[in-house]
Amino acid sequence: MEKKVKEKETKLELKDGTQIRFVNLSRTEVPVYVESSRSDWIVAGEENEMFENLIKYSIYSSTHQSILKTKIDAVSGDRIIFEEGDENFEPNQSETLDELADKLAADLEIVGAYAIEVILSVSKDRVAEMNHIPIQNLRYAKANSNGDIKGMYYSRDWTNTRKNKPVPIPFYNKDEKQTRSLFLKKKYWPGSDYLIMPSYYSSLKYIKIDNEISQFHLSSLQGGMNPGLILSLNNGQYQDPEKAEKMVKSLEKKYKGSSNAGQMMILFNQSKEQAADIKQLEQSNLHEMFNILVNSVSQQILTAHQLTNPQLAGIKTPGELGGGGQQLLQSYELFYNNVILPDQKLLQNGLNKILKINGIEISIKNTSSMKFSFSEKLLQDNLNNLEIREMIGYDAMELTEEKPEEEKIEETKKEE
Repeated sequence: MEKKVKEKETKLELKDGTQIRFVNLSRTEVPVYVESSRSDWIVAGEENEMFENLIKYSIYSSTHQSILKTKIDAVSGDRIIFEEGDENFEPNQSETLDELADKLAADLEIVGAYAIEVILSVSKDRVAEMNHIPIQNLRYAKANSNGDIKGMYYSRDWTNTRKNKPVPIPFYNKDEKQTRSLFLKKKYWPGSDYLIMPSYYSSLKYIKIDNEISQFHLSSLQGGMNPGLILSLNNGQYQDPEKAEKMVKSLEKKYKGSSNAGQMMILFNQSKEQAADIKQLEQSNLHEMFNILVNSVSQQILTAHQLTNPQLAGIKTPGELGGGGQQLLQSYELFYNNVILPDQKLLQNGLNKILKINGIEISIKNTSSMKFSFSEKLLQDNLNNLEIREMIGYDAMELTEEKPEEEKIEETKKEE
């Protein structure tokens, strides 16, 4: 997903010949879509793995994963309603229209687009099949001399195109009526006709940091919670610069990164006089730094997803109260109208554009006024009985004043 940049290294040589070398941590840059002269398709990211990495990142962070699941469930809805046409229509032999919509919603939220393979009947007057095609298997075809993009290329594995040769698929056009075509629907972003990008893209670095923090803590625990080290080689600089460079690269590979936290270094010295000096880097406020970082990471991920109340995705923020049922409902309405509804329309309109040729029109519905489900505990903690009944579509009960026990006994005697 993110282009790794060659790490900058600073060298400092003192008068006595001592060399000090500072190596910066890896940094990242925004990926680009590359038009290569060696292929007929557009490379997605420097390593052509942009979409694959987005999917990998979807499980990198528990916060990110929880929000994605909430959005996917909400966008796909509870069921599809056939407003017009054949209610028994099924897109293919292996799944229902609801199951197809679930896959498309997942691609839309994780990658920022969805794709459907459209196969027409022999007479080409009806849609015979609709199949989900994962976005990670697709790459844009290069624009022609007129600047038009006519389709995309499909490959089962873009890391090995020799074995999995990319196959061109033309875009769906109801007037041209190709036997097999590709329908692509994506979120619009200005800047490039090739651009496919999810709405949370700006938080990718924070999603990766969230994973790195977890990995660092795990490695530190496994390594005995040892701090960082400074290694000083006292036998002078290497006469052979290539050997010195090889040694530095070897140490970087072994001891840098969150997965190497707390690792042990073993040195074999020629003599005690030439032994390397090792100094520990103490961080007295390291736990405070991590707490600040964790809170910042969570907030950045929530902001990128436009989720104002973490509880909507089942995320409890330590030290914060739920804010009451009314506030929870208001947060839900804001999230649904600004985030869920536009994506749901993107999914619904795309399906209807294809199904129209069969005389079918559908809508995505939910079984209750709440467009996605909250846990029972979350509802009990934040809503009263009247609010819960209203939320699930029932009329509010009239509250009657409870009679004293003496009056109940007196009324029972009169009835007898």
